[in-house]
Amino acid sequence: MDGFFEPHEGKRLISISERPSSGGNSLTPDKACPKYDREHAHVNYHKFFKKYFAQTRARIQANLSWKEESSAIEVTFEDTQNLIEMCYFELNTNATSDFCGLFTDDEHVLYGYTRALRYYYRNGPGNPLSANMGSIYAKGLYKLLTEPESSSTLPFYFSFAHDTQLNFFLAFLGIFDGKDNVLDYESFDVLHPWVHGLLTPMGANIVFEKLACGDDGDAFIRLIINESVIPIPGCQTGPGLTCPIEQFTKFLSDRMKEYPYVEVCGLDELLPTEIDFFWSWDEHINVVEDPEIL
Repeated sequence: MDGFFEPHEGKRLISISERPSSGGNSLTPDKACPKYDREHAHVNYHKFFKKYFAQTRARIQANLSWKEESSAIEVTFEDTQNLIEMCYFELNTNATSDFCGLFTDDEHVLYGYTRALRYYYRNGPGNPLSANMGSIYAKGLYKLLTEPESSSTLPFYFSFAHDTQLNFFLAFLGIFDGKDNVLDYESFDVLHPWVHGLLTPMGANIVFEKLACGDDGDAFIRLIINESVIPIPGCQTGPGLTCPIEQFTKFLSDRMKEYPYVEVCGLDELLPTEIDFFWSWDEHINVVEDPEIL
């Protein structure tokens, strides 16, 4: 991120705690929600993998058996998964990977769907509480868009988190849910909108732009996911399929009522119920002033 900012001298690092004691004032609200089950329907993910990668595992096993000393090695399904993921981690640092040739093109595509299954039901639309986790971020966004602007209002607000948190927010938006909040784990649904590799690849980003035509012009919201403009269903009447800000904030408000966080999680009444670090960052308890660590 260095290219976006000034030199490091004098910078302050704001660390947002992931502890359950942060409650809703966190980028990881699931930590404070005892009712959230990250392993929801996880068995279906394993069933799909074992069904479609049985021949893959057997092939790797056979390839290892050409030497007598390696014939005793048993390749498990977990080993098979770890091997194919080694390919993708290698591609994070290298443009190409000979190791990826251990698997066929079809197997790479199938594994992409396997990962989609995993996150769809872990922290995507297939988990009954994912949208409730995402409502925490929505509430912060709603406040940013509706509070009167002042001298302390910033032109940009950034949050950096894991793909887990992005999936929560995507589940809240409800744009990529698919029919009946189901991603088929019996067969390969190639037409389903939840494509994990496209929604949350390495370096994924979700951007909300507030646009206005002139100083006194109406304001509109444009949603951009990974550099692609995504029209918001039912709210596309603005220029370039943007959403008028009044309609968008109503959309957020309606969804927050439908997917509440505090009530569903049974949050401890002593814990924070919403994000405030966008506004109280200069007083944040975890401020670290040390340019050497940046």
